[in-house]
Amino acid sequence: VFMSETNPANPGDPVIVELLNGQAPFGTLQTTGILSSGDTGTNLVTGQTNQTLPITDPDSLKLLPNGELLLTGEADGAYIFVKDPGTARQTESFVTLPAGDSLDDAIMPTSRSGTFYISNQGANDIVSVTVTGLNTHDLYADITSKNELVQIDPNTGAVTPIVTGLNSPHGLAFVPSDSGAGTPSLWDPSQFGGTVSGLATGVAGLDKAYNEKELLSNAMQALETQMRADRKAEAAEIYAKMFRGTGNDIKKPTPIGEYTWTMALADAEAYYQAGTISSGLIGLSRTVSNKETNAGLAKAEAGPNPSAVAAARQTAAPISGGTIPPAVTIPQSRKVFVAPIKLAQERAPAPLKPIKSNTDGEGLFEQKQSKEMILYYQTRLCLPRNGNVISLRQGLIDFFSNASALDPERVEHIKINGLNEEDLSQMETLLDNKAKLTGKKCK
Repeated sequence: VFMSETNPANPGDPVIVELLNGQAPFGTLQTTGILSSGDTGTNLVTGQTNQTLPITDPDSLKLLPNGELLLTGEADGAYIFVKDPGTARQTESFVTLPAGDSLDDAIMPTSRSGTFYISNQGANDIVSVTVTGLNTHDLYADITSKNELVQIDPNTGAVTPIVTGLNSPHGLAFVPSDSGAGTPSLWDPSQFGGTVSGLATGVAGLDKAYNEKELLSNAMQALETQMRADRKAEAAEIYAKMFRGTGNDIKKPTPIGEYTWTMALADAEAYYQAGTISSGLIGLSRTVSNKETNAGLAKAEAGPNPSAVAAARQTAAPISGGTIPPAVTIPQSRKVFVAPIKLAQERAPAPLKPIKSNTDGEGLFEQKQSKEMILYYQTRLCLPRNGNVISLRQGLIDFFSNASALDPERVEHIKINGLNEEDLSQMETLLDNKAKLTGKKCK
């Protein structure tokens, strides 16, 4: 049995003690300290070792499913993990939350689905929230200062709100959904009448319950895989937009005039939504549908009269298809707001249309350049800052006609077709190299 002691006054004061009186103590309690104020451990987020543990205000103490102790450092905004408590192998680590977060109870769930029971102290009631898709390696905690129940990744310190709109939450308990309910008894004389057929029915029911759990577990794994794949695809698009090639395997950040703040926010929202359950369901359905279609084509091509079969399938195919995602419903909870899940149709941004910032340009690339971008490149070339694309084009022609950057073929191309992205990128590369040698930033 382990207990926490709050408000240590001096370094060396115990904050976690082990009870020495056994499992059924009586009389005067005998304890020994296993963790003291001023002890050190590993910061899980930074990986730094021998860091002073943030336990100036120890509070709740919980036993995790893996046998570790979890201590809440309430005023410190941290949770402390004690592995192998009370043994020679004991080690400590911790994770800190953003400054200003006032913490209380936290748990590490034993199941991927179940019900949280939150002590909503400000409203003098208990709030129950039924959830699915939990991560059994993450913490779920009350953040009193924000009136939220949040999910915490101990390895990164990332905090994700799960339930908002609470009123001074403190205590927290969790009941897994698969805590034995629904599993039939193998042998119940009153139900089966003591017959062999009754025993067979009981075994079949037990097998059905097991298979349903296995099916649910496998389905959740497939859904998680799809969600991770969707987020990786979104991340790849973001990286591609953030950097552009300048030749020789060198990449430079895309100017903000081309990859604007609004576009970046839209991409960040798309990345977030790609990791939601609703988006995962849609993506999983799409993946399965594509695989089924490809398998059907492979079967048709390997069989007789593949051309005729393909034509028949084309004729029978629906004109407008698409998989309808299953509805996601969330039970109503009093005084609790659970953030809604947006469907992919609601979040998909409209295709971007080319914006012509000026009509004097030769070709679409020149026409869509903003005045700010033209001024930027005119500054790089030490040209008069008038925001005129024709002036910029002539400046590039003069630049590549100069002996230090002579490129007659490029000059001829600019005169006929106007500027393109490669011309500006090459100009910047040459100017940067020249600046390293001469210290001059202009041509």
